[in-house]
Amino acid sequence: MTKDDYQFALLGSGSVAKLYVEGIQGCSRANIAKIVVSERSFARRSSLALELGVDERLLTRSFDEALSDARIDVVVILTPIHMHAEHLKMCIAAHKDFIVEKPVVSNTDQLRRTLPILRACPVNSLSGQVLRYHKAFATARALVDAGRLGDVMFVRADYVADTVDAVRSGSKSWWKSPDIVEFAVVGGGVHAVDLLRWIAGEVTEVYAMGHKAVLTDRPWHDTVSVSLRFQGGALGHALVAYAAQGPPSAALSVFGTRGTMVNDELFVRDIPNLTDFLQLPLPKLDFKRRDFPAIIDHMISCLDGDCQPISNAYDAALSAAVCLAIARSLAENRPIPMSEFLDDV
Repeated sequence: MTKDDYQFALLGSGSVAKLYVEGIQGCSRANIAKIVVSERSFARRSSLALELGVDERLLTRSFDEALSDARIDVVVILTPIHMHAEHLKMCIAAHKDFIVEKPVVSNTDQLRRTLPILRACPVNSLSGQVLRYHKAFATARALVDAGRLGDVMFVRADYVADTVDAVRSGSKSWWKSPDIVEFAVVGGGVHAVDLLRWIAGEVTEVYAMGHKAVLTDRPWHDTVSVSLRFQGGALGHALVAYAAQGPPSAALSVFGTRGTMVNDELFVRDIPNLTDFLQLPLPKLDFKRRDFPAIIDHMISCLDGDCQPISNAYDAALSAAVCLAIARSLAENRPIPMSEFLDDV
């Protein structure tokens, strides 16, 4: 039922929480009712509230309190990634609509236990696959849907970040959790994989090679190259670079039978006399801001019944499944058919 405004509870207070706070505060029909924080964060709640830009009285240590609060319409799950699966199941049990940051699951056991639940999920959900909301990537999807590029032949997506200092500082100790396999792929590369699925459809096979280029003491590869095959016959490639020297970036290229789009450049065969790429007037991806306000606006539209989710938790779990198949390919040094992998889970 449509409401004048919706009450949100945030579960977690890390760096992404600030972006969600700003997204909610920027929406006229969304309010923050509670922010659930850890015992350590609650001990410094005055300074944390200032950092987040909220009233200190909104902070609580009890997730159960938030789940049982009838005023709260939506829970935003922002906990460490190996905790997402358990927390979304708690939301479903409490009949709370939710937004869950990516990835939805972080290992095959979680996937096995969570995928059937999400397939029949009785509440509204969105995932934090925020790149789907960026205008450049959304434009690529719209051109494919409209047939302007023809049949997709090949897609490529890159997800690049420099996590070296963050890893070595130990500031995010959960990055070393044994519950997370191939952290760079599952934690960050899922963005690239999700874009590829969104553009080209479901993945049927993956084959990955990895390199510990800089973070040699980690149990995961910091640089991963993945070849993919899709149901429609298209081929693809994903690059995950978590020790890159430079600012974070994401890129997408789509090669079709009638045209090509590379980031914000477009060539289409049906424009007469066109011999070079057209520069599209699309905004650059800003990793410091990203499109979290768009996720909040979209969630409200879904709650109003005006649209279907761009990416719900089940869809996001399928992107995570591809990442976990990539992890298996790295471990076993062979191509992994998705049918074989999903049969196992």
